[in-house]
Amino acid sequence: MFENCILKYAQFLSLPLKETKFIKCDLQEVDLTGANLSSCVFDECNLFGAIFQRTNLEKADFSSSFNYIIDPENNTIIKAKFSLT
Repeated sequence: MFENCILKYAQFLSLPLKETKFIKCDLQEVDLTGANLSSCVFDECNLFGAIFQRTNLEKADFSSSFNYIIDPENNTIIKAKFSLT
C-alpha cells in the first residue's frame, strides 16, 4: 500500500502490482506501461500525465481519482470503475 506518497515520475514498467492500494498519492507523470494493476484502488490520486499503455486495469478503481487519460483500446479495462467528474 502507498499512502500520501509523492511518486512523481516513477517507473512501474511491467511490474506485478495486483491489488495494490494507492491512497491520496501524487502519481503525476508515472509510467505504468505493461504493469498489472488489476484490482488496484486509486483513492484520491492525481494521475496527471500518467502513462497507461498495455496496462492491465481489470477491476481497478479510479472512481475518486483525477487527471487521468486511459485509452481503452490500448489497455484492459474490464470491470474497472471510473468517475465522469
